[in-house]
Amino acid sequence: MYRTQGQVEARHSKYSGSGGRLEYLQQLVTEYSTTADLRAKEQVLANLANFAYDPVNYDHLRRLNVVDLFLDALAEPPQQAALHEFAITGLCNLCPDPQFARLIIDNDGVPAVVGCLSSTNIETVLAAIATLYYLLSPVSKNVVGTSAVVGCMEQYAAAKNVRLHNAATLFLELNRALS
Repeated sequence: MYRTQGQVEARHSKYSGSGGRLEYLQQLVTEYSTTADLRAKEQVLANLANFAYDPVNYDHLRRLNVVDLFLDALAEPPQQAALHEFAITGLCNLCPDPQFARLIIDNDGVPAVVGCLSSTNIETVLAAIATLYYLLSPVSKNVVGTSAVVGCMEQYAAAKNVRLHNAATLFLELNRALS
């Protein structure tokens, strides 16, 4: 991690020349939108989810409407579980940023995130729990902390899987603290 804004800016400047980060991200978004090859879509979405982890990319990802792309991927048929995993991971990586959190909520993304709680892929479920945790606030509690979500989190908090138990317990504790 970078400790100062200067370190972040120094790293960012490495990618701001011609053929820079924005252009590369634009190519990824275009490739995802135009390819019919499922494997290629999965790879591109995984790459975008990885880029979503770095705040240096946030302005570019906002400009490219990547939140909408991730939400659209969550609407794909359930058989495309890898797309769901990469899309929810991308949202999870973005949502600690308040602007991205607001975009997810304003674009009616919460139901799509909640839908990931029923996945058979544990990584998808964990990313959904973490995303909901980051989206939960006094302003969004009525959308994110619904009784259905709380009930699901209570089930996961009772799970034997330690990661599920811990993630769901943290969500429930935050939800109670906001009451």
